[in-house]
Amino acid sequence: MTEITAPTDDWRVGRRVVELGVIADHLQQCKHCGLPLSLHNTINIKTYGLGSDGNDNVTVSVDAAWQRRGNGRSYDSLTGHCSMIGSKTGKVINYKWRSKACRICQRAEISGNIPRVHKCNKNFTGSAKAMEPDMVVDMVKESRSKGANITAIIGDEDTTTIARLRAKVDPTIVKLSDSNHMKKPIRNRLYELKNKHSTLSPKVISYIMKCFNYLIAQGKGQPKKIEENLNALSKHPLEITVPVPQIGVDLLQIQASKKLANLGSTQSNESFNKSVAAKAPKNRFYGGSRSLAYRVAAAVAQKNTGHKYTVDVNVSSGLSPGLYTRKLATLRDIQARKRKAVAITTEAKLRRIALKASRKNTPPLVVQHGRTSHITQISARRGLETFSKYILPAREITPKAAEVTGLTFQNGSLYLLDKIVPAVGVKEGLTGFISFLEKSTNNVIFGHNIYNYDCPVLYNALDNCSLLDDFQSKIVGFVDTLKLFKLSFPNLGSYSQCKLCDTLINLSYDAHNAEDDVNALFRLVNEKIDNFTDVQKVFQSELSVFYNYVSLKQMNKNVPSLKQMLDDKVVTKRTANCIARSGLNLSHLRLAYSRNGRTGIKDIFSEPCGSKARVTKSAKIIDSVSDFLKEL
Repeated sequence: MTEITAPTDDWRVGRRVVELGVIADHLQQCKHCGLPLSLHNTINIKTYGLGSDGNDNVTVSVDAAWQRRGNGRSYDSLTGHCSMIGSKTGKVINYKWRSKACRICQRAEISGNIPRVHKCNKNFTGSAKAMEPDMVVDMVKESRSKGANITAIIGDEDTTTIARLRAKVDPTIVKLSDSNHMKKPIRNRLYELKNKHSTLSPKVISYIMKCFNYLIAQGKGQPKKIEENLNALSKHPLEITVPVPQIGVDLLQIQASKKLANLGSTQSNESFNKSVAAKAPKNRFYGGSRSLAYRVAAAVAQKNTGHKYTVDVNVSSGLSPGLYTRKLATLRDIQARKRKAVAITTEAKLRRIALKASRKNTPPLVVQHGRTSHITQISARRGLETFSKYILPAREITPKAAEVTGLTFQNGSLYLLDKIVPAVGVKEGLTGFISFLEKSTNNVIFGHNIYNYDCPVLYNALDNCSLLDDFQSKIVGFVDTLKLFKLSFPNLGSYSQCKLCDTLINLSYDAHNAEDDVNALFRLVNEKIDNFTDVQKVFQSELSVFYNYVSLKQMNKNVPSLKQMLDDKVVTKRTANCIARSGLNLSHLRLAYSRNGRTGIKDIFSEPCGSKARVTKSAKIIDSVSDFLKEL
């Protein structure tokens, strides 16, 4: 009995079909050298199943990136690139790049001349945001013309791209969502629900997302099963602690089950974008010439064939492959394979989860002018909306601070006047504050004596929690009401907030409660400040406040090295702070003196910095520091 092999849909599996007669005619001898040719001289052989026509449906992932630093809201880049990667092979099928600049044309325009004959590098004129749809449409058209039957694409939640594809290429093309781009909005949505359902703590949200990942993996391609599991998920984690059915309804309405049952991944595209960023760093501009195109092409070659592409380029250019080049390329490929093999192991994944958890639980220290300060309460108000959270400090509250504020910290709990108050970790509190700011645009933060104290403390806490960039994108500046009232109401005896409230609006309140402070200041400003010109005069942009924070960090870092100069009374504390703020420490001063003596110290101290000297032009201070360094 003859064994019958089951048919297969994979076009790669099957017998090699070779037209021997055609090969015999065309492979008799090489046209260039006259040497006889054999089958082993063929460059490539494609295998097809006997029942296959080679027109299988292809699913690809697409993603674009831009050669400009940004936070996801900056779309004014002059250049961009996009990759199309096969979902099964992980290889780059096609890629495109766009540039809105040409160096030759720009130089001709500046000089007022006609550009010389050249291959113009400018191939796009629209906005940077429009580059991605344009490149994807171009790639799909080109790939289809070469025989690749692309029927589905995997991408982020940008609806413009798929709309353009269906309008210009094929109205039946399918759009699959990227799993990572889908999970992030769901997590954000859960944090939004947290405002409505207080029991949705970060731990509960983390648990829900873990269960959500499981049901997505188990229900792949089964929308009905996804729907059933979503319904179960909306009830199971919360039914014991929260007897509110509305929470389950909210969770169930987060996403449609059909969309979740067919998720893809653009992780390979993100990896490719990282390779491009390594070859074309975002702090340099390569879009004015073909340099960017070559760098993107090099990243494609590395993605598809590994580091040995450098050897292949040398050979194709008629150069020696290079013994050391070949060895290094082989070593890099082996290292990449090892990293990949280790990264997918269970142990490595558990290690990454543990490290992520440890970063979240790292208690931040807030340092202000050499003192260790801790945020214990943060409050804000916008119109009728208020935000207030008590924060768990990183260490015990000093007796003097407890006497003033009424707050004590014992056994991991925060007490106000001997009564426990609900408190959260500093990162959770700051995240909530940023979410409060997100509800409006062009935020300007008002605070009393905010420049000298609140801003450095707040910025340090945000920096330690890796939230500073997110916070900076939500505000435009600050107004110090201490300076504002000094300008608007001169000749007052005291400008403390309590005294201003008592004098101007006849209000007494608890001065050491952040929420009461905010409400009192809100009323004080709204009732007594009507001159917007004064507000403009004391306004400080976010950038200037950030630079002040950076200089404070420099000072705290460098001042300890100047301790001996302070102890010997070589300089005053104010001068030492100026030296440290400018980025100089004792080792810098010793190096400058060893190179050029007193002149070296004079040069770095009197170096122009804006309209002022970097430290000082005082000959007395320069001589004192020089004499001190001479004795070392």
